[in-house]
Amino acid sequence: MRRLNILSHKSFSIRLSLWIVAFVALLFVANVVIMFYFAHQAIKEEALARAEKTVDAAILSIDNLLSSTETAVNNVHWSVEHHTNQPDALAAYCQEFLQSNPTIEGCAIAFLDGREMVYYYRKNKQIVKGDHFGTDPLAQQEWVERPVKEGHAVWTDPLVDETVYPHPIISYSVPLREKGRIIGVIAADISLVWLSNKIEHNMILPNSSFALMSKNGSFIIHPDSTMLKPGSVDRTLKETPNEQLKQLAQSMIAGESGYIYADFYGYPSYIFYKPYKNTKWSIDYVYYEGQIFAGYYYLQFLMMLIGIVGLIVLFFCCFLLIERIIRPLRELDGAVQQLTAGNYDEPIPTSHRSDEIGHLQRAFHSMQLSLSNYLHEIKQQQLVLSEHNKALQVAHDHAQEANRIKSTFLQNMTDQMVKPSETISCIVETIQQKHQQLNKDDITQMTKKLDDNSKAITSMLTRILEISEKKKEE
Repeated sequence: MRRLNILSHKSFSIRLSLWIVAFVALLFVANVVIMFYFAHQAIKEEALARAEKTVDAAILSIDNLLSSTETAVNNVHWSVEHHTNQPDALAAYCQEFLQSNPTIEGCAIAFLDGREMVYYYRKNKQIVKGDHFGTDPLAQQEWVERPVKEGHAVWTDPLVDETVYPHPIISYSVPLREKGRIIGVIAADISLVWLSNKIEHNMILPNSSFALMSKNGSFIIHPDSTMLKPGSVDRTLKETPNEQLKQLAQSMIAGESGYIYADFYGYPSYIFYKPYKNTKWSIDYVYYEGQIFAGYYYLQFLMMLIGIVGLIVLFFCCFLLIERIIRPLRELDGAVQQLTAGNYDEPIPTSHRSDEIGHLQRAFHSMQLSLSNYLHEIKQQQLVLSEHNKALQVAHDHAQEANRIKSTFLQNMTDQMVKPSETISCIVETIQQKHQQLNKDDITQMTKKLDDNSKAITSMLTRILEISEKKKEE
């Protein structure tokens, strides 16, 4: 990451590519978020509608399974009512009833007057005779008490007698009448394990859960057979701290309908519930969120994968394209660096491109040629000036030497003129002071000295003048 950051600061193409990718990524993310938001809503609505249909289908499936038992009991009910005083005939009816309906676990006929119960059930694939069911008196057992009390056929809540059945059952009990008076009941038992397996096999969606609960808090249908015991709902709710599930159970017992979104044993789920027909049972259907949105999540993953791969491909495409576009600029930058370093003769490549970069490259090429020619001319002029300066320096040295010689000569001549000048000055001063005492010979002698010294000075001045005239001529 640090290396990429350093490269992005040094490379214009990488920096521009990253900006383009970032902008496209922002648009992509915004588009995907909006699309998936509405897709999520549509999938959720479709899933809720599908779940409602699943619950209705489950109700229909339960109806079909229970109706077959109801039809079978109702078919034998008339015969039993007309032979209530014939125990052998009742026993034959029960055995024939079980043989004709292999999905029914047992058949019982009980009378309110204390007569012996006629009871047959399946055990190890055989139909055997039973003499009891449960520990309570027959009149107090639900499969006898409820139809007698309510006066019509009923489905009981789950019943358990492990001495008879290894699993819970429910019974369809129909009152037996004689002259309009209820004298007993006939009941058919079906296995809750069998019923649960049949319903689960007919479910529309896999990885979903379905349950049918009675009003007293017992599961009639449940995917876990260990839960098909009376009071299992209350025990489960006491063990779980999930308040939503407790509220769900209370709503189902109260016969309400609807759905909730809750954490169902670690899985976020939509739980639909509604009462089952005219009974006091309630159906709930657990629709796992992962199952609802499996396609959505897969599409989301696929879109993100495509988006990431697309952005990477876009980055490299942008990088290569921008690198190709700005390659002339990089060459110009190198040429400018050469010019800055003083390499003015380093050629700048020209370009045949017709865009702005091509114009810029040709302009830099022309500028480099003009600058190179101009600097060449300057160098030539510098060489000429250097030669002139050398000649002037030689002339200056000669002039300096001449001035030195002249100064030396003048100094020498001046020194030579000092003595005649002093002699003349001394003679003049003597004449001024002692002219009365001087005789003719002295004056003549002095005049001769004055003349000789004057001639000497005149001769030296003439020589100086001659030398000055020669210097002027030179």
